[in-house]
Amino acid sequence: MLSDNLKKFRRKCGFTQLDVAKALGLERSTYSYYESGKTCPDLNTLAKLVRIFNTTYNELLEDDEMKRQILKLTDSSDEFFDMDIRSSNQLLKEEKLLISYFRLLPSEEKINVINDVNKKLNDIYLKYI
Repeated sequence: MLSDNLKKFRRKCGFTQLDVAKALGLERSTYSYYESGKTCPDLNTLAKLVRIFNTTYNELLEDDEMKRQILKLTDSSDEFFDMDIRSSNQLLKEEKLLISYFRLLPSEEKINVINDVNKKLNDIYLKYI
């Protein structure tokens, strides 16, 4: 079930419910309802969860009814659910959270963040040489 998988992936990433809720821009109680099965995330939120947990739709949804409904609505193939956007499992919790937030940004904002980070790192580097 999706609710069980949300809990499993959140714990695997070392996140709290509050961490995930903040990354989604939701109240913790709203995210808690997803994990308890009281409510289900919409497609947009589901896409964000896949990025946050660094997993695939297929793994997150497993054999969930939601997956079957999405297939009917979108006329998608299973290829969609097998997209793998995972990266290294060697990352610290803070690094994973940073990447999760970054992945939620629109493309133009990602460019701004990269430029800002590059400038900041160059400034720091220059202090030490």
